[in-house]
Amino acid sequence: MRLNLHGVVRAGHPLPGPAGSGATRLVVWEDLALAVSPRPADQDVTPHDATQHLLTLSALVRQGPVVPLRWGTVAEDDESARTAVIRPLAHHLRAELDRLDGFVEAHVYLRFDEETALQAVADDPAGWRSRGGSGLTDRIKAGEAIARRVVSWRQGRSDELLGPVMRYAEEVRALEEQEHLEERRALLVRREDLLAVQEMIGSIVVDDVDCRFVGPLPAFTFLRAVPKAPNDRGQASRWGW
Repeated sequence: MRLNLHGVVRAGHPLPGPAGSGATRLVVWEDLALAVSPRPADQDVTPHDATQHLLTLSALVRQGPVVPLRWGTVAEDDESARTAVIRPLAHHLRAELDRLDGFVEAHVYLRFDEETALQAVADDPAGWRSRGGSGLTDRIKAGEAIARRVVSWRQGRSDELLGPVMRYAEEVRALEEQEHLEERRALLVRREDLLAVQEMIGSIVVDDVDCRFVGPLPAFTFLRAVPKAPNDRGQASRWGW
C-alpha cells in the first residue's frame, strides 16, 4: 500500500489519534522519522484528504517540531520513504527540527471595510482626489493609484492593530493576498505564547475590521530551502520545501 507522507519529526515523536481511514504512524530512520498514513492505490484524492493532511500536521506540531511536506507527497513503501526522503536530507532535516523546536506557525487575517478604507484614502491630503483627467487611461491610472493607497493604508492600520501581537513573533511574513482589503500575516511564535497571541487577536474589536486567527500550524512559511545538490538542480523543491 502506498503511503501519504505528512512530515518529518524526531524518532519517538508523540502521534495524534486515528486520522481519516487509517492511523498515522512513524517510519523511523536513525533519529528521524516520517509521519505517514496509508493510501490505497485506487483511492482518488479529495479536498477532505488535503484537510486531513493539515489537521494531522497541526496535531503533530502541538507535541514538538515538524518539518511539513506538501500534500500529495507519497512513497511506495517504508523503505522508499527512508531512502528517498529522510536519508538524503538528514543533515538539513535535523537542523530544521532544532531551529523550529518550541515554535509553531500562526496566521492572522484582517479584513477591512471598503468604505472606511476609501474614506481614509480620500481624506489623505496627497490622495487620489487631486489627480485630474477624465479619459480612460487617466481613470485606469486613478484606479491603480487608489488601490496602491488602500494597500498602504491597510498595511499601516494592520501594523497599528497588531503591534502588541508582533512582540510575540520571532519572525513575521506577509502571506499571499487575495484582495487589497485583506491583510494576511504568518507569525512564528513560541508554543507557550500561542494562547496569549490568540487571545490578543480575539480582543481586537473594531467596527471596520474583521479579525481571524488560525493556529497552531506547522511552519510551512518559515522553512529554509533545501541546499541544492551539485548534480540535482531540482533537489530544493523535490519534496515540497
